[in-house]
Amino acid sequence: YHPARICVKARDCYANTTNALNRAPCSLLLHDVNAMQRDDRPAILRNLEERHFICSGSGSHLYLVTQNLCAELLIERHLKGQLAPGDPPADLDEVGWTDRDPSGTREVTLREFLEAFQALPLHDRGSQKSAFETGTYRAADARPDKARQFSTKEGRDVLASFRSHVADALPGLLSPYDDVLDAAVAGLLNHERFAPDDGDEEAERLRQLHLRRLTDPTRHAAVQRRRDAADAVEAGRALGGVEDESSEEEEEEEPSGPRARPRRGGGAT
Repeated sequence: YHPARICVKARDCYANTTNALNRAPCSLLLHDVNAMQRDDRPAILRNLEERHFICSGSGSHLYLVTQNLCAELLIERHLKGQLAPGDPPADLDEVGWTDRDPSGTREVTLREFLEAFQALPLHDRGSQKSAFETGTYRAADARPDKARQFSTKEGRDVLASFRSHVADALPGLLSPYDDVLDAAVAGLLNHERFAPDDGDEEAERLRQLHLRRLTDPTRHAAVQRRRDAADAVEAGRALGGVEDESSEEEEEEEPSGPRARPRRGGGAT
């Protein structure tokens, strides 16, 4: 309640604090997972130690940074052939064709695409809007040359499926921390040590804002929607086991052979 003591403008104090609290489940999750043995970790974070967790520039939104980290960990498991249970499949030998290389269209395997993506600067990996990932070139891209050399529609489709898998799995891992954080904040707000000084109206105003946040129906509805979405994903996986087996059998019956080469000019703009 004393923003001047920590060099934060008073008008920004509540917004900064609530933003931190809203993203805090990501920090708690990663802290807990880091302390686990590898085989005990959630599948999407199984190899947590293999990629750096960095907040910087366009990737400073902690939830998005966590999503990006999980996607990069999934890519790393594919490249090393060490998949975790539930990881989506991908054929690293699948061949795609670049559609913006000025030297001409060339073949790129999915492995080459993913290795090039992992080596991109943080800005391009984290924005989810780079030319490498979308096929659309922007002035903000740090390495558009890598997109021209390695980005293919086939690779972009696989990367999108990886991100979708992470987006489905992450809310279920984060939702248990909502109640933990609310209990911790309530304990601080009601502790005499942190009571506002007598006559400090601004401190009392901030305290009341935080108390109202804990019981805000809009916020609780948003938290419940995340939990419902996570439950729906888990239910879908539980019901999908038999269907997955039948789909694999159908795929085995498809004739094998080289894929048709796409026409030039048919790629992303």
